[in-house]
Amino acid sequence: MNMTWRSYRTFATRRYCFIEGLIIPIALMAFHYALTGLIGPINIINVSVMHLYLLAFGDYVTFNGVTGKEYCFGFLRCSSRGEKSLMRAVAVDQVARLIMVVFTNVGCGVVAFLMDPAAFTTEYILLHITMVIWVYAGVTTTLLLARYLTTLLVYGAVAGLLVTVFACAISVGIGLLWTMGAVSLTPWILGGLLLSVVSVVASVYLIRRNYLRSFLEVS
Repeated sequence: MNMTWRSYRTFATRRYCFIEGLIIPIALMAFHYALTGLIGPINIINVSVMHLYLLAFGDYVTFNGVTGKEYCFGFLRCSSRGEKSLMRAVAVDQVARLIMVVFTNVGCGVVAFLMDPAAFTTEYILLHITMVIWVYAGVTTTLLLARYLTTLLVYGAVAGLLVTVFACAISVGIGLLWTMGAVSLTPWILGGLLLSVVSVVASVYLIRRNYLRSFLEVS
């Protein structure tokens, strides 16, 4: 377990872990507390969209460029355990991101429940589950393309565009249509789960392929 965490910390600094894992979730819970009294538990959609942006842009300081041809894997290429260490780091990154999303969502759910238990119905619990799935799916899918980029300006533009597509889908498809009773959350949950699995598998595959490619001689 210690080696697995150390592998992840090769890419993720202590400051990144502290900010993404604690400061941002607490700030989002405070934001949820401030607005839930005005618009109710449905504010979790706003919180989720904000978290989607923050997670996507935060990845720039960890694995940015890891699937691009220009990426140099450095000392990982000098060790017989380089590939295993890289795969450990990638696995922890996926799990850690999911934990961050769940932690933030559960915290916001507790806040909403304590403020107005009667308003926090079973439907809103299902909404929280949907938000967890779609924030995670949105981030992992965005990073499939964004991790090819190393320039901050280009990364920001591409990641911002992709995240905005997901934000609009969440805001319109769930925030508007679901609240109007026009759609059910079940298809969103199933679609989000499928997208999450596909994007995670693709991400691991692309990173591993790029690592192995880095050993090939360039003619």
